[in-house]
Amino acid sequence: MGEKGRVLVVDDEQNNRMLLTELLSDDFRVKTVESGEEALDAASDFFPNVILLDIMMPGISGLETCARLKHNPDLRGTKIIMVSAKHTSSERLEGYDAGADDYVTKPFNMDELLAKVHVYMQLKSMEEVDQLKTDLLDLLCHETRTPLNGIIPPIRMVMDDEEMGHLERNEILGMALGGAERLQNLIEKSLTLSAMKVGKWNFKFESADLCGVIRSAIEKLSPRADEHCIVIKQELPDSAAIDFDQGEIKNVIEPLLDNAIQFSPYGGRVTVRLLTIDNGVIFTVADEGDGIDPLVLPNVFDGFSVIDPKQSDKSHGLNLALVRQIVRAHNGKVSVESTQGAGTTFTVCLPGKPFGEESDENEERIIVGAMSR
Repeated sequence: MGEKGRVLVVDDEQNNRMLLTELLSDDFRVKTVESGEEALDAASDFFPNVILLDIMMPGISGLETCARLKHNPDLRGTKIIMVSAKHTSSERLEGYDAGADDYVTKPFNMDELLAKVHVYMQLKSMEEVDQLKTDLLDLLCHETRTPLNGIIPPIRMVMDDEEMGHLERNEILGMALGGAERLQNLIEKSLTLSAMKVGKWNFKFESADLCGVIRSAIEKLSPRADEHCIVIKQELPDSAAIDFDQGEIKNVIEPLLDNAIQFSPYGGRVTVRLLTIDNGVIFTVADEGDGIDPLVLPNVFDGFSVIDPKQSDKSHGLNLALVRQIVRAHNGKVSVESTQGAGTTFTVCLPGKPFGEESDENEERIIVGAMSR
């Protein structure tokens, strides 16, 4: 199934929350909270496309909440519709000054509100696509030079030297094949990320053992770790059954493990942990590498940043963008902690039922606890 658009409803009146949930839940995934403080916390986990935000609430006002939401880099492009019982133009202007995209007054016309949410959902999707096209074009322009340099010159060498021996010919053509495969991989990842971001990627959820997928990934990548005398330490329970897309979660685990191996020192250790909690699991991959530059750290999941400034290869950033997109589609969260000289830890939180029934008043959320390395 494709991922539904997400709407966060922020209103201190229970009847309003129930009414809006009933109106929107057929078309969107809906989460409700009753205060600005809760909205700030929930938005960082739920990543809404559209927020319906009441202005008059206890605690911090809707206007202040709006301004703070707009300053969250993870919510870049999220559309905020302010909701108020007041009809004054001055309050509308205050809402727009705080960063609101639109304004509706109570009592609102249900059909009109639903139409507005659809419009802003589509607008955010279009803006994301446009930005993604720009970013992908920049990435491809930057990245294609290296694989093409490994394809075109070797082929020309083979074509120009009719007396080249069989073994030398195969070695040079192997270099060209490696460059072509790298280019193909880059394009496929770019297309996949684009499809996921616009909700046109089908996920197939079923109950399965996550530990089995993790162990398979470790077995697959162990030969590479062995080449550098890197030990992969496993701290896993016997099993952990949750609902997830096995193929796509494999595309989360393998890149994180591969990344940890690549940036680990010779003879280092990579630690893989899984902790089961009441409403899901917490999975971590920790390395003992040099750590990520603090200037790069806030943007590692954007897809177009270089993880290691000493390297020009941006493909690892693209891998991490896919990781975040897949985890979000599972209603989960991925985060990273890194200390220069002390290593990096990636943490993935997955709920037990990504697309199950959610309560609008008492929805349980995965809390990422501190996990010692």
